[in-house]
Amino acid sequence: MGISIARWRPHVSGQRVAHAPAGTETAGLPRIRFHDLHHIFATMAFQNGADAKTVSSMLGHYSAGFTLDTCAHVTTDAQLKAAQTMGNILSRAA
Repeated sequence: MGISIARWRPHVSGQRVAHAPAGTETAGLPRIRFHDLHHIFATMAFQNGADAKTVSSMLGHYSAGFTLDTCAHVTTDAQLKAAQTMGNILSRAA
C-alpha cells in the first residue's frame, strides 16, 4: 500500500510556494509546498496503521477529528481494503 505521488496533486490556495530543492524537477518530482507534506504524512501514517490521536498530536492539531477531516485523504488502496473487508464479512454471513 502506498500513496501515488504521480497522481497526487496539491490543492491550490493563496499560500506561498516554497522553492523546491535543487534537482527536484530534474528528478521528476512534483513541485509541492511544505504544507503539502503535512497531508502526505497524515495520509501515509493512517495507511500504515497509526491512530488518529497520535497523528493529530504529531501534527500539532487540536483534535483528531480535525486531522481526519482536513489532512487524511482517501486512497485507492484504502478503498480496496475496505471493500475487501466488507466482502469477507458478507461472504461469512451468507
